[in-house]
Amino acid sequence: MKPIKLSARMKNVAKISSGTVLGQVITILSLPIVTRMYGAQVMGIWASMYAIAIIISTVSDLGLSQALMVEEKERVEALYQFISTLSILLSAAAFVLVAAYEYLLGGQGLLQALAFALFVFAYAFTIRQVQTCYTWLNREKQYSVLMKNPIINAGVMAGAAIVLGLLGFKQYGYYIGMVLGQVVTLWHMRRSLPRRMFVRRLSGGRALVVRHRDFVRYQMPTQLVVQVRSQLPNILIG
Repeated sequence: MKPIKLSARMKNVAKISSGTVLGQVITILSLPIVTRMYGAQVMGIWASMYAIAIIISTVSDLGLSQALMVEEKERVEALYQFISTLSILLSAAAFVLVAAYEYLLGGQGLLQALAFALFVFAYAFTIRQVQTCYTWLNREKQYSVLMKNPIINAGVMAGAAIVLGLLGFKQYGYYIGMVLGQVVTLWHMRRSLPRRMFVRRLSGGRALVVRHRDFVRYQMPTQLVVQVRSQLPNILIG
């Protein structure tokens, strides 16, 4: 019987899928430990943070991340830097709004409101960057890098949350673990991207937005509606 020969495309699919499966296995194995360690209240607060962060990350790039796949080679780096700069500025603006809401209307103290907003900001920005970098690496066919993302993300999240929980950080340990997983994953991906991440001025961004206006008009609103519909229950319950 002749061995089955996989095409290059199928090998790449298998490579990425294997990383995803291993990441899910890590999550499944660690979840009973983490949930018992932190409890329902902490997990519920994180669900609210996560839901808000996901919605912020959806709009913080104006839908332009997907344009990286079709941008001309000589302009793609400028587009990536514009997206990164725009996303951190919009995420920072969201930090102010979330902190103000939690303090003025949410019944939280000032430090609690700032901490809540800080974790939302950190997760919103890093998850947007991870998704943007994923698009870049997919364009460049860096499948070996992409394969490791779910493993690194799940491993760092679970490991950090468990260690911090054992050290006595019974609330913020979980939040730190979730954000740290994104940060380390982003660091891993960024090694294969241009060193320069931001631009000093957004003046050149107008031309990029105009050139890829279809992504702004259609991609972002569609994703926003999907995410709001998906995350609204978590926000309302939280």
